[in-house]
Amino acid sequence: WLGVAMATRISSAGGMAGGFAAAAMLLVLHWWQAALLVLALSLCVLWTHRDNIRRLIAGTEPRIGRK
Repeated sequence: WLGVAMATRISSAGGMAGGFAAAAMLLVLHWWQAALLVLALSLCVLWTHRDNIRRLIAGTEPRIGRK
């Protein structure tokens, strides 16, 4: 989360990327069942953030540090 949030200054982008990064790391470690669970949870995060995704595409998502 922190790396993407710092690079983009968008918290929701960091949150979405963090879930998929965790799933990818679990795959690298060959923890297949945990990776599938985290991937499923990451997809739930995407669903929860669908409004944020629309604002990201539109360029209107608030950035960290801006009011």
